[in-house]
Amino acid sequence: SSLSRVLENVMRNAIMHNPDACARVRVECRPGTGAFIEFVVKDNGPGIPIANFENVFDPLFKLPGQAHSCGSGMGLAIARRHVELRGGRIWLEMPAPEEGTIVRIDWPASGQERDVGHSPTAAPVSDRLPQPPASVDCRSGHGDSRDSASR
Repeated sequence: SSLSRVLENVMRNAIMHNPDACARVRVECRPGTGAFIEFVVKDNGPGIPIANFENVFDPLFKLPGQAHSCGSGMGLAIARRHVELRGGRIWLEMPAPEEGTIVRIDWPASGQERDVGHSPTAAPVSDRLPQPPASVDCRSGHGDSRDSASR
């Protein structure tokens, strides 16, 4: 699904650009405002300078000093495109010092997004989310495919 692709792109970006041997990414899901589900993706990487908060969602953009990194510069741009096509929103939030990057996603929960065939009278967001808010922690050593996830 498009939501899976969005979350995968954001998490891959976090892991790929983390210089630590053990990248850590946390994904939280909870009811958002209005007809949205809120996803929060946090990592333990070096963070993104505030001057680049908007640019990171531009196609082919790479942070200064990462021009030769293995990423294409398309992951976050693709994520933004999927989110916006469904009427959602994706943005970076200023983390506390030494906390890495925080990506917030408002994903439509009304059942009216284009690639999901639910009726407009779908259950309220709070009835369709796990309670309490779900979270997943992923840890990965670079080049190591043995990620662990917990709920």
